[in-house]
Amino acid sequence: YYIWDCAAGTGNLLAGLSNEYNIWASDIDKGNVETIQSLIDIDENLNLLSGHVFQFDFLNDSFDKLPNILQDIINNEEKRRKLIVYINPPYAEGDARVGKGRKGVALSKIQEQYSKALKYTKRELYIQFLARIYFELPDCKIAEFSTLTGLTGTKFSEFRSLFKAKLISCFMICANTFDNVKGEFPIAFKIWNTEQKEMFSEIKADVFEKNGNYLREKTIYAYNNEKFINDWVKTFRDTKWIKHKDQFLYPNDGWKSDEEFKIDCLVYTLFGGKNFFSANDGVNQWIPFIEKQVGTKEKFDSNFMTGFLKGKAYSTESRAVLDAGLELWKYYHAKIKDNRTVPVNASFYDIREFFQGRNEKGAMKSISEDEMYNTLISALRENIKILTQKIQPKVYQYGFLKE
Repeated sequence: YYIWDCAAGTGNLLAGLSNEYNIWASDIDKGNVETIQSLIDIDENLNLLSGHVFQFDFLNDSFDKLPNILQDIINNEEKRRKLIVYINPPYAEGDARVGKGRKGVALSKIQEQYSKALKYTKRELYIQFLARIYFELPDCKIAEFSTLTGLTGTKFSEFRSLFKAKLISCFMICANTFDNVKGEFPIAFKIWNTEQKEMFSEIKADVFEKNGNYLREKTIYAYNNEKFINDWVKTFRDTKWIKHKDQFLYPNDGWKSDEEFKIDCLVYTLFGGKNFFSANDGVNQWIPFIEKQVGTKEKFDSNFMTGFLKGKAYSTESRAVLDAGLELWKYYHAKIKDNRTVPVNASFYDIREFFQGRNEKGAMKSISEDEMYNTLISALRENIKILTQKIQPKVYQYGFLKE
């Protein structure tokens, strides 16, 4: 095989490859090219010929600027089948509305050339790389690191219909595995055979931890003709919310008759870590207890939630969460009994903030100096975990997510 890293950076992907006669490295940045060339003589793992390292702007330059031997390979149908374009391309994206990019980041000749075909997806630089490789280096192999957007993104189905190549193999790692990357989104390494024409639908990918340990297998799906949770929500109200790479889908009707599942979900919502409602935002409708239960002598502004929950049957897991939550509420109200400046109508978020406080950057601290609170919140979180495990299978059973 012949290997060309056309977004080589300082050559990290090429370390460990042995046949220097069949490896090429190019980069848009002259400094990176000079760095690779300086490492060739001192790094035993970087097996490259200095003449095979060159400056090249893959999204703008003509292939006429390539070294003659590499030109011979890409212009020869048989040799091109043995070409592997091996890249970790940039993940920068352009402006979401018009695709021209923040400060022109996504502007290129390739974007202009394939604008009509790529449509919305032209804003993604790595999609531009894949487009040029696919259309101008037909029948080659592609081995690339990129996000899952191209495989799963709802707005990328048109690109998937254009980019018909067989996805041979895939594994996933966390983005912050890479140097200078802070995000915790998944990055996938994918091997494509562009000679085999098929539209991506799904693949089982191995998932690895940052230290290289195998974690589990996950199926990645293309969401091409699915109805999403947004579509379902619109049947109840006409507002928008939610975007995630693992798409929440329009569920089947099984959940409608499962009263226990619905109450489990509500209890989870009341005490879940993503419930950021504060009494400072308005009337707190989320208090799951009455005044007598928590030991306050003042009336709550709203008893909506207790009225809604009255007479409902709870699962063992939901009951345990409510009981643990009640202990936390009682402790809070005992603490503020003689303090008229602290809100009686505190939400779960407000109670956490009261005990945990905030750091110098304004973020809520992860632990409190009050040991009794730490004990109570830990017990609540442990019961939430148990309730989560009970809910999860039905989330898949009722079609909110695919496994």
